[in-house]
Amino acid sequence: MSETATGSRSEKRLVEIAVRLLGAYQDGYLELSYPGVRSYSFLGTLDSLETAHGDWLVDEVRLSERSLVHHEVVFRNGSRWLIEAKDIGFRWAQI
Repeated sequence: MSETATGSRSEKRLVEIAVRLLGAYQDGYLELSYPGVRSYSFLGTLDSLETAHGDWLVDEVRLSERSLVHHEVVFRNGSRWLIEAKDIGFRWAQI
């Protein structure tokens, strides 16, 4: 997560979120980026130190009521990740 500032007093702030995930077959990384984040939340608890959030089970990308990208992710332990941003980027990085 990064926050950049511009303006004469650094009063204009932008948030960007980037995540790098190991692929299901451990042969590469999925890299997701969210420029222009407007809202985000991560709700959940850790089952244990060994399993943490568990697997990324399902996700949904749709257009929000504010015409922004809305990405919702559900993990095996029931945790939910919600991000609303101007855009979403994806890149595959081979190991």
